[in-house]
Amino acid sequence: MQQRYSLRALSALILSGAAILVACQKEPLSVDNTNQPDVARAYSTPAGVETIVSKLYQQEYNGQYGSADDIWTQTITMSFESHSQLGNFGMGTRAAIPRAPIDNSIGNTVANGNFRDFDFLSRNARSASNALAAIDKYLAAGFSAGGAARDARAKAFAWFNLGYALGQMSLLYDSVAILSPSLASTLAKSVQARVLVASSMSKAGGSQYGVQARLAGVNDEAGSVVSVQQSGVGLIDLGNKVADQLQAAYKSMPDAKGCVDQKSAKPAPDVGRSRLGG
Repeated sequence: MQQRYSLRALSALILSGAAILVACQKEPLSVDNTNQPDVARAYSTPAGVETIVSKLYQQEYNGQYGSADDIWTQTITMSFESHSQLGNFGMGTRAAIPRAPIDNSIGNTVANGNFRDFDFLSRNARSASNALAAIDKYLAAGFSAGGAARDARAKAFAWFNLGYALGQMSLLYDSVAILSPSLASTLAKSVQARVLVASSMSKAGGSQYGVQARLAGVNDEAGSVVSVQQSGVGLIDLGNKVADQLQAAYKSMPDAKGCVDQKSAKPAPDVGRSRLGG
């Protein structure tokens, strides 16, 4: 009987200890799924980066030509390479003469096809940028995908796909165009954006660049200006440095707005009254 009570006491002690251990964990049910790698792990090895780069153009091509509901189907109808009066995939809409304005408002009849190209191209442009940053990182650490020629091939193909994606988007979508400050402000107000970033890039000396960016509220004067020099790093790292400083500027926006509001609310001095109060 005493042995039975001892075993029960030992089991209770172990169970309570396990409960305390689990309670100390912030997310006891959260575990890393190594079969579903995240972005950081996908770009963590030269072989992984090379695999991602090798699939970029395939994804871009599938985005533009892998479905009937895309911009390609619409454009071959507009150029008389194909024709249909039906509403499928926007063909009847684009075939009409005289041409109707292209409606890109939310919920328009060709919304899925209009968005498909932008979706695939923008996502793979981001993947190409991530790949270029990862290649620079592992080369700086002394690693390689299998030799200098192989690393150069991966980097060149990543740049090609980044250029292809951005070039295609600039041809197909006006929202990818580089806007003047006044047009950017008008666009920001129309989409009810909270802040607007305007930047300029210039050569700071030799082949090095400098970036000056201003983050400001769309409907007020509060803002912050950041200036970043390339200082020997790559252009992608330069962009990351600008993003880091803009993130800090965004966090300080409430303080900047408070200063502007306080300055606006401060009463003007009464210059018409004499020092004697007369």
